[in-house]
Amino acid sequence: MARYCPVSLPHPRRLNRVAKILTDYGTRLQRSFFEAELTESDLQAMKARLRKAADPEKDGIKIMKICDACLPKRMEFGRHSEFEAYAPWKIL
Repeated sequence: MARYCPVSLPHPRRLNRVAKILTDYGTRLQRSFFEAELTESDLQAMKARLRKAADPEKDGIKIMKICDACLPKRMEFGRHSEFEAYAPWKIL
């Protein structure tokens, strides 16, 4: 199942630790935004590692499931990707 993982970590060292964990499971899209295709066991392992690396009082990590119906509708363009439109879009 595809997941998006935005993170908010004010301390650079913790951001680097969390980024290393997330890139073990997926792709870094931006400085603090990651995408991963995870099995349920991978998700549980990743969450356990993230709990050890982050400070729950200061850091924010969200893991959002992307449903199978929504995933093909995403658009990609710009750096490191080719423009792909999966559904008709009009930008005014």
